[in-house]
Amino acid sequence: MAEGCVVGDWAVIDPGTVLGAVVGAGARIGARCVVHSGARLGFSCRPTAPAQSGWPKAASFGGVVVGDGVEIGPNAVIEDGETRPTTIADGVRIGALAMIGHDCSIGPGSELVAMVGLAGGVQIGTGALLMGQVGVSNRVRIGDRAMVFGKSGVLSHVPDNGRYMGYPAWPRDQWLRAQAMLRHSTRRPRAARPGT
Repeated sequence: MAEGCVVGDWAVIDPGTVLGAVVGAGARIGARCVVHSGARLGFSCRPTAPAQSGWPKAASFGGVVVGDGVEIGPNAVIEDGETRPTTIADGVRIGALAMIGHDCSIGPGSELVAMVGLAGGVQIGTGALLMGQVGVSNRVRIGDRAMVFGKSGVLSHVPDNGRYMGYPAWPRDQWLRAQAMLRHSTRRPRAARPGT
């Protein structure tokens, strides 16, 4: 463990894991993981309406479970599950400044590049790739081997092997065609040459 690490009560960290993070109570981190400095695994953050600001936060009982061989980048945050664990499967890579919401599930071998944000209850399949600054709305499923290109906003399910981009995210080919049509429709007509 690096200097400045904090490990909460009842947390379990398996052998071979390199830890430079704050680990909440009851979290489970598998073997041979690398958790970089500033990451936070396991905490509860439930915003309340301004009129309810004096109310206590909703309890979180799910915790966080991280599989074997996972890498979690600097200052990434993984929130406790509410009713089930927030689960990071074996071999997942999570980039710097990523935010994984409560009750999310990330399948084996998937990669979330820097600054990806997942709202609560998102499910990501096996071997998916979310590029930088992708945002995913709550309870959306990203299919197996799907790819979402950078800065996209995913508001609905992405099928297995899908290639999506844009805001809102569409299938990549449709998005590129729509952008080409938009650019074409805004071009000024060329002025006629003299004598033609």
